[in-house]
Amino acid sequence: MTQEKSPEDEAFEALERNQKTATETTPTFLSDGQCDELTIAYMCGRSDARNAVLEEVAKEFDKMKSLGDTAASFAVFVRNMKK
Repeated sequence: MTQEKSPEDEAFEALERNQKTATETTPTFLSDGQCDELTIAYMCGRSDARNAVLEEVAKEFDKMKSLGDTAASFAVFVRNMKK
């Protein structure tokens, strides 16, 4: 006979599963086994790393000439997300 788990027990188990998944997927390692510097900076909460990623995304929108003003608007929006 199995005992039903309380909602609290189920929540703790779900949290544990999520933590294991997060641990398995981060950090990002390069092919030589070294951790990406930008990943380390982002994991440490450095806003300059966040800003660098946002700028990369904005530059990609800038390259999308076929989308015209829409792409330019997205690039501005992304740049305004910087801290």
